[in-house]
Amino acid sequence: MIRVKSTSRLLLVLALSVGCDARNDTGPDGQDKAFRALAGLNSAEIDYLEKDLDKNGIRDFWTGDVSGLFQYGLIPREVAEADAFPLHPLVKQPKAYHGYLFVSLEWDDSEQIPENLLQDTDEKSGKVHHKSRFAFCAFPAATGENFRWIYLRGYGGDMGVVLGRKTKGVEPVRRWPNAKERSAHWAIID
Repeated sequence: MIRVKSTSRLLLVLALSVGCDARNDTGPDGQDKAFRALAGLNSAEIDYLEKDLDKNGIRDFWTGDVSGLFQYGLIPREVAEADAFPLHPLVKQPKAYHGYLFVSLEWDDSEQIPENLLQDTDEKSGKVHHKSRFAFCAFPAATGENFRWIYLRGYGGDMGVVLGRKTKGVEPVRRWPNAKERSAHWAIID
């Protein structure tokens, strides 16, 4: 398994190994912005939990989608508009954020029994929360000749790391990988 200690080192590796596509923003600069947006989503979730922003009286995370965090003023509109599967779309079609789209993950497969990340914790909001976990995926909005990176960032259980892997496609990941998949297909990015 590959471990990358810093974003700048990761960008250098990316620039040398996969090249930059000057026609779009999914080169190292776009990848860095998507990576940083994932960190912002992580901070937004912590704020959501600690401040009980939905006022449901339960310490839980928002897991319904990415754009739902915008309604609480926790993420920039540009990131919310890049949600590939929003519950309440802000735009007709998702708008890529520096060449990337985002999704919230639905399952954590790192547990022996997979954990559904979409739960009804307050019996009134629907399956849009989880009491101890959340995870997001940033993936390229368009296919290309060059490999680009797809990132996962989560919290809780075995999801307390950032994972990355190269891809040429645009398929989002909706499940946190189990240990076997993780070691075979993902790099841990610190």
